[in-house]
Amino acid sequence: MDVSDAVDKSTEAVNTKDELLLMGEKLNKKCDVIKEDTVCLRYDYDLLLHTNTRQVNWRISHFRDKLYELMTTPTSLWSPAFTIATFPATYLQVRLNGDN
Repeated sequence: MDVSDAVDKSTEAVNTKDELLLMGEKLNKKCDVIKEDTVCLRYDYDLLLHTNTRQVNWRISHFRDKLYELMTTPTSLWSPAFTIATFPATYLQVRLNGDN
């Protein structure tokens, strides 16, 4: 192998590397689109799932500790996201006035 062959091989290697980097960037962009589509599908699924829902039950774990914290400090308690009758995702916030 002479010098010109080595230069040709290194040029091919650099070109291949650049092509692979471009393919990787395109693949990452496609993955981002798929992630966005998945989020949209999940949202649509939740809306369809709760089309006939008219009530929501919210179970709060460690309620006594959270209630004590609500009564002693100015904090809020947020529910998980829920949907009712195809309305957008909603959250319930509980906040107590500790001055009483």
